[in-house]
Amino acid sequence: MNPVNGRRQPRQKRSLEKVETILDAVETLVAQNGVEALTTTAVARHSGMAVGTIYQYFSNRTEMALETYERMFERLAAEIEKEAVRGDHGKDIDDPIRRLIFLYLNNAENHPGFIPLLQFARINRRHGDVKSSAEEKIEKLVNQYLNLYLPELDATDLYVVRHIVLRLLRTLVDAVLLQSDPQLRARFSEELVEHCKFAIERARLTNQEMFVSE
Repeated sequence: MNPVNGRRQPRQKRSLEKVETILDAVETLVAQNGVEALTTTAVARHSGMAVGTIYQYFSNRTEMALETYERMFERLAAEIEKEAVRGDHGKDIDDPIRRLIFLYLNNAENHPGFIPLLQFARINRRHGDVKSSAEEKIEKLVNQYLNLYLPELDATDLYVVRHIVLRLLRTLVDAVLLQSDPQLRARFSEELVEHCKFAIERARLTNQEMFVSE
């Protein structure tokens, strides 16, 4: 798990265990009462630690919430990676792209506390923070899908479509999760899939047109 907001990561086993206990408490409290109710005192009470001990590892509740979000995101990405590589994919790019998107959406919804922490992170995470290993896992999965199902593309076209699809996913997947209306969320989910398909099919057509013109 990468540090957030420049916080130094503890190295000793006992300190690491304390941090995990703190993050467990944050995750439970957010799932039960939301981020608004998260306080250092509440975390200390739930974890059985003194408030002073909490402050040895985190300066404030923002740091605790952001690191808990990063930990949940990494766990989520690992689950998606495991399920994605195990899946039986068809030849049509629609199936794996749709599968990847809905694996993320469905798994995220099944993690209590993730969505409120996601909303908090979007507001409070500093622009330019180090990319997490979870984000790298998601990018790796997208790269694998595109390389597997678009072998005819050259390096330039593959770079362009990869950049567009990743940009769409980063921007719109979280927006889908933060949509509280179930009908709108379902509609936005389908729109996200269709926009990714459009970018992919456009790359295919562009490649075919260039091949014909030659």
